[in-house]
Amino acid sequence: MSIERASWGRGFATEALSAVLSYLAGEEGIATVTAWSAAGNIGSRRAMEKSGMVETRVEKNALVVGDSTYDKVWYEFRRGDEDTGVPRGQ
Repeated sequence: MSIERASWGRGFATEALSAVLSYLAGEEGIATVTAWSAAGNIGSRRAMEKSGMVETRVEKNALVVGDSTYDKVWYEFRRGDEDTGVPRGQ
C-alpha cells in the first residue's frame, strides 16, 4: 500500500488496512494474513500494528534496494484477532 507523502500521519493507511483485514477474515474466511515492511519504515509498521497485526520475525539484510540493504520485518494477522474499533496502542 502506498499513500502520498502529503497524507502521511493522518491514519489513512491504518483505516484502509483495517478494512481489508476485516473483509478478508470476515467475508472471505481467510485465517491468516502476512505482510512485511522495511525495518526503517516506521509509518507502515505502525499502521500494521494499529490494525491488529503482530510482528513475527525479522530477517536481517533481506531487502536490497539499489546499493542499500535493510532488515525486513514480518507481521501476521489471524482471524479472530479483529479489532474492536479502537486502534491498538491507543
